[in-house]
Amino acid sequence: MKSNVKVRRQQLVERITNKFNVRDGFILLIGGFESHTHFRQDSSFFYYTGVTEPGCFATIDLTGFTTLYVPRYAINRSLWVENHVVADDDTAQALGVDKVVYLGNPIAGYALSSCFDAASVQTLIDVIKKGINNNQSIYAILPVSFYHDKQTWFALQRLLTFASALSEVCDVSSHVAQMRRCKDKDELVCIKKAVLCTQQAHEEAMFVVEGGANNEREVYNALLQQFIADGATEGYTSIVGAGHNATILHYTANNAEIKNSSVLIDAGALCDGYVADITRVYCSQSFTKEQEEIYQLVLDAQQYAESLVKPGMWLSNKNHPDKSIHHCVVDFFAKHNKEQYFYHGIGHYLGLDVHDVGSYADSLQPGDVITLEPGLYLRDKAIGVRIEDNYLVTDNGFECLSSEIFK
Repeated sequence: MKSNVKVRRQQLVERITNKFNVRDGFILLIGGFESHTHFRQDSSFFYYTGVTEPGCFATIDLTGFTTLYVPRYAINRSLWVENHVVADDDTAQALGVDKVVYLGNPIAGYALSSCFDAASVQTLIDVIKKGINNNQSIYAILPVSFYHDKQTWFALQRLLTFASALSEVCDVSSHVAQMRRCKDKDELVCIKKAVLCTQQAHEEAMFVVEGGANNEREVYNALLQQFIADGATEGYTSIVGAGHNATILHYTANNAEIKNSSVLIDAGALCDGYVADITRVYCSQSFTKEQEEIYQLVLDAQQYAESLVKPGMWLSNKNHPDKSIHHCVVDFFAKHNKEQYFYHGIGHYLGLDVHDVGSYADSLQPGDVITLEPGLYLRDKAIGVRIEDNYLVTDNGFECLSSEIFK
């Protein structure tokens, strides 16, 4: 991982120097902040640093020299959390950065929140101010909106306000997204590991459903137990929806009686920072004739969608509907008078995030990892079917990464 992030940082530097025709400046990266109950590192920060410690920042100058800034705590943080990062040369070498320094004055408690004050990040503020005074350009990943990433948005705005640099930052989000879209071989190893963990969890859930589970929570528990047994966690809150609940796209209560109905399970493991996203429908008894017809139609739609996957096609593009997988699948359902029951997109990018970065205005490229997830939801009949798999786009077509999961 250490060598990978160094290569990625250098590639980002090359993109920026070529795009903006500059040779002086630095890239500013902002890590995630922890709460008392949960922390997951900002995906782009992890992609370029491999660092999982909360409350960190990094700068990469346009020679590639990388400095990691870590909070200075007034207490012994190692008493509270594992793998605490300290500022010394051994840490820099272990993390594959050139230098690790403290952000500023000691802070109370054991966590730096996004509500930091100037004194807690003064070292980084001074770096930004010095860069501005020396006419250096500053490049950062700007959140799409406040609602896209509240913590990063707030932290960036507050930091730049302290440094009087609100109008001095160039957005490089699109360059980062282009890099993250194309998965390297080590990323694919992680994604395939997440898919395998998900396969095993789905198998356990299927056994519970087919064994006559009475409540969705029994199925959900089987998923969680298998994730934990494999050293994984949920990549997102799993969906276990029986009957009418299967028609609710983001249903997560997972506590209703099953009553011999079919059960839609949308679940994906998170392994080594990368996530899978798989959906299947299981039943303890035989499908009714109508359920079977709907299931087969969705399966046929997925197989049709698969046949369209190749570089040059789009996941969704209303301006080129004949080359848009989504629009082609809508037309497929329309031939069966069912298009009104398919009311979400055909798929999305997948990687460090379950809905990974990448522009849908661009056509598919080799190295993209995507989902294909056609579904039909007949709410008045309490029938919900979605079949979702994960795919690697190759030079000539695709590789289904989840083909071993029973359908």
